[in-house]
Amino acid sequence: MPLRERLNIQGHQPMSPLLEDRLCHLAISTPSFEKAEEVANRQGIDTDASQIRRLAQQAGERLQAQEEERVSAAFDPKESREIARRAEEELKGEQFILVVMADGTMLRNRGKDWGLKPESAEGERVIWHELKAGVVIRFPVTPTSRRQELEEVLCRHGR
Repeated sequence: MPLRERLNIQGHQPMSPLLEDRLCHLAISTPSFEKAEEVANRQGIDTDASQIRRLAQQAGERLQAQEEERVSAAFDPKESREIARRAEEELKGEQFILVVMADGTMLRNRGKDWGLKPESAEGERVIWHELKAGVVIRFPVTPTSRRQELEEVLCRHGR
């Protein structure tokens, strides 16, 4: 078997999926793509910051697409029933407490006319956007912890 096939390298792909994965890990483990390049080069990997950035962006795009597929499946009536059935199988009658909290606030951002001179000139210097946030927590049910755990979480989040 040729080496390219053993390394799972397709067509004109310059590196193996394993090496791509390691470079993506470097990209998220170091403070910059330049630092990731430095670490990779010290390990004998001939690459540069732009290649590492491209690999990280491609990986991010693939993950984003997977997330969008999961979300759209959850909203599809046929798919959501299957998702619920699989979740029920995995839990096998296990009881749990599900806490769902949501909140929103307004964020102030620079408008298109930020810094417009003179200050008395009319313009859109500030724009507001709504930010929505939420948290979902699943607790296992134990005889003594049910109410106590729930109260601790709610107190921690100011409820």
